[in-house]
Amino acid sequence: MELHKIFAASVVSVYVMLAGGCHNVMYTASQGLSGLSAAAEAESRKLASSGLQETAAGQEYRGAARGANVWDSIISDFRLGNGQRAQVIHHKNIMRTTAHGMNALLGRSSPYIKTIYGEIRERGLPAELVLVPLFESGFKVESKSHMGAVGFWQMTPITARHFGLRVTKYNDERRDVRRSTDAALDLLAYLNKKFDGDWLLTLAAYNCGITRVTNAVKRNKAAGLPTDFWHLNLPRETKNYVPRILALASIMKDSGSYGIRIPNVIDHPVRPERNVITAK
Repeated sequence: MELHKIFAASVVSVYVMLAGGCHNVMYTASQGLSGLSAAAEAESRKLASSGLQETAAGQEYRGAARGANVWDSIISDFRLGNGQRAQVIHHKNIMRTTAHGMNALLGRSSPYIKTIYGEIRERGLPAELVLVPLFESGFKVESKSHMGAVGFWQMTPITARHFGLRVTKYNDERRDVRRSTDAALDLLAYLNKKFDGDWLLTLAAYNCGITRVTNAVKRNKAAGLPTDFWHLNLPRETKNYVPRILALASIMKDSGSYGIRIPNVIDHPVRPERNVITAK
């Protein structure tokens, strides 16, 4: 859908100022799973304690079955790079020690990843965006933060409604995989346009809000400093959020060296009954 048909630009600006409100977990090395959101970390630990970290729901892994693996297409489509940045290497080293939990989360993604990647590829967006729900919610549609953010993409009610989702007591489309993905990608596309195609600034704004990132860029510009993501003064969570996504993308290109097992997803569509969770 085209954004100008959803709402006026002024309304978008008001909304996006609030977009970072649902990302509130500060990163510390002691969190273990490289600073996942509270929802994602809880889901990873739940899967791991249930013995599902290796074969979530009977999941096979790359090389275990014949045919094209959706993840192979995703990985070959990664294009944001920066794998050798010091900040990214830092998170890659942490993820090497927490592969157990990361494998659990990747296994959880299997019923949905084909749908999410299909939407991303159709729009011509970076494949790295498939990793955003991993760090937001651990690929758990029922996930809810204490700020009221819900679903894979951890969208607040105001976020969801402004991007065309229904959020009622009986029908919360933030838990609908296709609809919430469409709305989240609309938001990401809007942010990317605002930042002249810079995807690192886009991801930063998705995390902490467009106002903070815009103000940080303006401060650096006024001081004669570089205005790329790596030189901005942003919240610590955001400074770690973007490198985490880049780190996992880089690791997945060399998964064996990091103990990461790539799920083998051949043709595993989302089951309709899991798309929408009706509130009781």
